[in-house]
Amino acid sequence: ESVLANLKVVPNKDFNSNQDIDGISIKVEANGNESTIKVPVTPVTDEGIITITPDSTTINENGEFKFDIKFKNNVDVGTTLKDNVIYIKANENYIDSTETATGKLYYINNSDQKIELPADGKFELKDGYTIDNLPQFVYETGENRNGAVSITVSTENKEANADSYAQTSVNTTITVIPVVSSEIKVGNVQDGIEDGQMASVKLTVTNPDSSEKFESVLIKVASGVAVYYDNGTKLAMNLGDGSWLVPVKSDGTLPEIFFKGKEHLGGEIDFTATINAKDGEAKVTKELTG
Repeated sequence: ESVLANLKVVPNKDFNSNQDIDGISIKVEANGNESTIKVPVTPVTDEGIITITPDSTTINENGEFKFDIKFKNNVDVGTTLKDNVIYIKANENYIDSTETATGKLYYINNSDQKIELPADGKFELKDGYTIDNLPQFVYETGENRNGAVSITVSTENKEANADSYAQTSVNTTITVIPVVSSEIKVGNVQDGIEDGQMASVKLTVTNPDSSEKFESVLIKVASGVAVYYDNGTKLAMNLGDGSWLVPVKSDGTLPEIFFKGKEHLGGEIDFTATINAKDGEAKVTKELTG
């Protein structure tokens, strides 16, 4: 009797009555009699594992990235999620202070449509979606924003017949790279006349990004053509090899560009304009052709 009073039975790791409804069966023989004692082992929920797989770790300003979410629990039996939901949040650490737009989260449904998630980031497992069959998700950046965005996915899972849930959470960070997002159009102002008036074009910002500050315009043009600005009165800086650097106006707006060909030059003038700007502390460029 004293031996039995100190008997301890230690089950295998993660064993519980979900693996064997009888739990632990102990056979005892004493004085020619045999009896079996069944000891139930109450399940205790183990934390699940969430993985986030983005299609890229960097995207451009005004872009989006898609990501997959997987949930696994290889230990527990009959795992369910609390309220049958997962939560997806975007924690935005944008560095441009002049813009205020925030990003949006979506999931892609079976019809390949983007469906926006509610403000609390809740995604319900219904309409055929399960723990093992989650849709693809999408984060769309705030308009004209750049910086870092952390995607956090969380849920609570419970093993069958367990008394409580276990919280699990994971995050991944994406870098949003600044680009010149202002919409700029090249418009013809006047045609040139051989050995006469200069041709000119105007760079017009039609949809500005207030966080961007223009610094200069690099013009690449064919040999034999000089570039001017300020109503055609000032020669741009000649960088050689057909490259000319034009400053922006004193008010920060883009200049009108003038082209003067060498003597007797005629025909169309093709050029490339690279807009140099700053978005916050980042140097950005945008290339236009005309």
